[in-house]
This record gives sequence, structure tokens and C-alpha cells, in this order.
Amino acid sequence: MTRRSALRVAMFIVWLPVTLAAAAEPKLVEEKRIFPAGDQGWNIPGMLWCWVMRLSPDGKHLLYTRELPAADPQPPEERERREPSRQLRLRDLESGKEVSLPLDPIPDGWTTVYTRFNFFDPAGRTLALPVVARTEERRIATGGARLTSVRRTMRLVLYDVAAGKVTKTALEAGNLMAKFDRTGRGLVLCKDMMIHTASLPELKLTGLGATGYPNSICPTADVAVLFVPPSRTVRPREGARPERPRSKLMLHDLRADKPLAELPSEEPSSNWDDWECQWTSDGRYLYYPGAKKDTVQTPQGPRQRTATLSLVWDRLAGRQVHVIDAAVAVGPGPTPTSMVLCGLKDEPKGVFLHDAATGQRWTLEPGAKAQHARGGKVVYTRASPDGAAAYVARIAMPTAAQ
Repeated sequence: MTRRSALRVAMFIVWLPVTLAAAAEPKLVEEKRIFPAGDQGWNIPGMLWCWVMRLSPDGKHLLYTRELPAADPQPPEERERREPSRQLRLRDLESGKEVSLPLDPIPDGWTTVYTRFNFFDPAGRTLALPVVARTEERRIATGGARLTSVRRTMRLVLYDVAAGKVTKTALEAGNLMAKFDRTGRGLVLCKDMMIHTASLPELKLTGLGATGYPNSICPTADVAVLFVPPSRTVRPREGARPERPRSKLMLHDLRADKPLAELPSEEPSSNWDDWECQWTSDGRYLYYPGAKKDTVQTPQGPRQRTATLSLVWDRLAGRQVHVIDAAVAVGPGPTPTSMVLCGLKDEPKGVFLHDAATGQRWTLEPGAKAQHARGGKVVYTRASPDGAAAYVARIAMPTAAQ
């Protein structure tokens, strides 16, 4: 063998492991288009990134809302003030068939509530949905102006996915939100700001010593993430300045009925009541939104803004383990400690996979916008000249990582 040949062989030997290592990364496979660019009825103006749609826990169904045609023509100024009516729909991703849930159109202000939070049971067979039972309007005279106060009473209904049947429960409240517990045999719910557990099917309530809303349920332990709005009743100490009320995220032990931790963030996040916190499938790591003060350069000079983060809490270690800039977690990945992330509005878009145990991060689909991930699948949208199209794909992991 000549010296040049030996050099080529040595270069090949060095190059081959590098190539194999680069190839051994997670990737999206079996991409399937759900909605073409010409169909924009699923789209929600101003919500072109995550949680316009949601996968069922088994990844077989897609829950989303579709705009309904206006019953009567409206003047432009009225159309600008009102949200278009939308209907909650469930699509079978294998057959492409879908049904409209037999419910009234979604009320104003609730357009994305049903897709931003998980209302499925762990098996994906039942949905526990808060719907409007009654609406009361009251005229209020203030000086020369006349205002209208709207009070809604919510009712919990259960939707059987296979049967397509809605069961109305007797549970009603002004503020009502319920999530299935990790077993699927009970609920964790907020009734007028108080946290309860409820057995199924009898819905016998047990009050807990906690307030707020259930944001997320751990899949492997009796632990819930609670969003606690700022208290308006706390009085400052004598001689002290009133403190600005602060919202918080709390981890709560449902079985022992005790708080475990207040989830830390440099700044309170305005997304705590809008975005669902996401657990890895092993129930150890929790991804939740956080915020920090950031300085950006503008033509007018430095300007301070609040930047959005994804923070990762290790439930077993009881501490924060990762800070991820400009991303939001949209659902668990295909391995026990992985999570799918969506790049935020003011950063390069993309679908990313992050591993909480190792801190590794991979780009799955640059330029796309992740909507939700479950069951080893991810739903995302991709822009085109004709509008955004929606896709679903499976996340394939390298053999050694599975």
C-alpha cells in the first residue's frame, strides 16, 4: 500500500464514525398532510404557532376548531369586534374522517382553550369539557355610558370518542375546569377557584386545601400543577407598601393534599394561565413557561423587554435543571425523558426535540411551527405561498436512543 493510499484509508476511517454519528439523530418520518394550504378553516388568525390543534394521548385523533360560516352578513366594524363562530371537531388521522362534537359553537374568548389544555383521559377515550350552560346579561349604567356585564355558568360534559355521545353532568359553576387524573378514573377540577378531586362516574367531590386551576397532571404520580392567580385579599403589614399581587405555579401532592414546591421563574409569566405545562412521559421532568428581563438593541437605543423561556423542573430532585431560551414545550417526545419544543414568534421557527436527562437538543423540522405532540407523533404547520398547511409525522429515534 502506498503512502497516499494509506492516508486515504485513514481519512475514511476517521470520516466514517463522524458520518454515522451525524446520521444517528432523531428525525421526522411518515409525514402526512392533514389540511392543505387551500383549506384555512382550521386556522386561527393571530395563533399561527402552537396549540391550534391537539393530538389525543394515543396519537390517533386530532382535536381542533373549525370556523363556521356566518349566519347573517355583518358590517365590517362588527366583524372586527367579534370572533368568528367555531365548532369543536375531532378527526381520525388514519381514515381522515371527522365529526363535529354535538355542542354549541365555542363562546367568545374560548377559541383555543380546548386545544391549549388537555381534556382527554389518559387512554384518549373520553373528553371532560367545560361548556356554557347559561348566559346572563346585565345592563350597567355608568355616567352617560351603558355597559353590558356578561355572566356565564359553566357545566361539565363528558364526550365518548368511540360512541360520539355527550353526557351532561350536574356539575355547574361560574369558574369550572376539569382534568382527568393519571388513572383516568377520576377528575381534578376547579370549582369557583377551589380545587377538588372527583370520582367517576358518580362525581363525588372531595375538597382540597388549594386554590386556582389545574394546569397539568403528572402521568406517573398523584401530583398536579396548579395555576394560582394573584390574591386580592392579602393585606400588607402596617406601615409597609402594598405589594403587587403575583400569580404563581404550584406543584401539589393530590394524595397527601399538600404543596410540594412553587415553580421558580425570574419573572412571573403571563403565559401561566394560557399555556399548559408539559410532563415527560416518565413523569419526572416538567417543562413550564418562565420569563426574564432582557435588553434588546433598537434604532432608538436599548430597550428592555420580557423574554419567554421554557424552564425544566426535576420532580424527583426537587430543583430546576434546564433553562431553554425562546421556546415552548408542546408535548412529550418518543422517549421517557424527551420533549418536543416549538420556536417562538420572534426567533427562527422550528420543531425541536430536547432530552431533559442529557440536555441534548435536535432540530426535527426547521422553519415549521409545532402545534402539539403525543403518542410519538407531532403535528406542525408549514408556510407556503398559498397559506399554511398542517402535517402529522412520527418521530423516529436512533436505535441506540430508543
